Amino acid sequence: MIADKPATVTLATGCDTTYSNVMRPDDALRKVRAACLALDDVTERLSHGQPAWFVGKKQFAVLTNNHHGDGMLALTVGAPPGMQRMLVDSDPEIYKVPPYVGSKGWVLIRLDRDLPWKQVRALIEAACSANRR
Repeated sequence: MIADKPATVTLATGCDTTYSNVMRPDDALRKVRAACLALDDVTERLSHGQPAWFVGKKQFAVLTNNHHGDGMLALTVGAPPGMQRMLVDSDPEIYKVPPYVGSKGWVLIRLDRDLPWKQVRALIEAACSANRR
């Protein structure tokens, strides 16, 4: 049997990267919070009982853990036009069309799956920028 080791993959963005370990909820909150609050004019507050991030008055990200019993640790972001379909098509195990806001182009990112944090951070930055208007 082959020993477990990180997989190197080519992402939809064309970047080769090594996947990280599966994230725990407390680590996810810490990392998402740090990435969001490092961006200009971003604030954090609860939205529907979940930690959420806003640029100005517009929400661009929300972190959920087993939301309505879905069994997922996920970050949902307001993606720029076209990004939702590209991501979901590239890896439907990690990227999903979320309920409620999926019709507005938002994308759900499963943080309970192996994925590179660099990719999550880039999606957070893109979502913030797309919602900065």
